[in-house]
Formats: sequence, structure tokens, C-alpha cells
Amino acid sequence: GAFGRAQDLYDKAVSLAKQHKFINDESLANELAAKFHLANGNKPISLKYFIEAHEKYYEWNAYAKVKSLYAFIQETFRDTSTTIVERMPGMGSTSTDIVACTIPE
Repeated sequence: GAFGRAQDLYDKAVSLAKQHKFINDESLANELAAKFHLANGNKPISLKYFIEAHEKYYEWNAYAKVKSLYAFIQETFRDTSTTIVERMPGMGSTSTDIVACTIPE
């Protein structure tokens, strides 16, 4: 249905941006895919896309976006059942932070 089609198109956007090394588009495609999955109640998949978006924004040197997305991820995913730890780029060009997010199994 429409959900599956949308999911496929988000994945295609991410894949094509990655293939052509358009980091800015890959960042945005991952973030939009994450928001789509979050809006449809799929937090585990959403978190994976948000983490990928965060990494790509960092790679693109979009540090204001890195900082705001980092805060959003911590706030949005703090209330679920199983803790996972993901290494995420930090707020500057030389540091890294560890963020604990939780997702159900």
C-alpha cells in the first residue's frame, strides 16, 4: 500500500544520495525517513535513520543541525524499554560523545 511505497521511496532517496556522494541530501533523506517512521509509530526503525542522519550531518560539518538532532534524539528515545548505546559524533570537529538511546526489542 501507500505506506510500503513511501518507505521504499525514502530508502531509494537515501541510497541514491549515498551512491552519488551527496552528503547533504543523504543527511536530509535519512532525517525525513526517520520522521516518517516516527510518525507511524516505528521508533526502532526511526532511531536508526536518525542516527544515520546525525552522522551524515556531522560529516557535512552542519554542526548546528548535529547539536539540535542530538538533543532531539535524546529527548525522543529516552522512554522505551531496552537500552542501546550508539557512538555519535560530538558537537565539534574534534570530539565525540556517547548517547544512550533506548528501543524495544
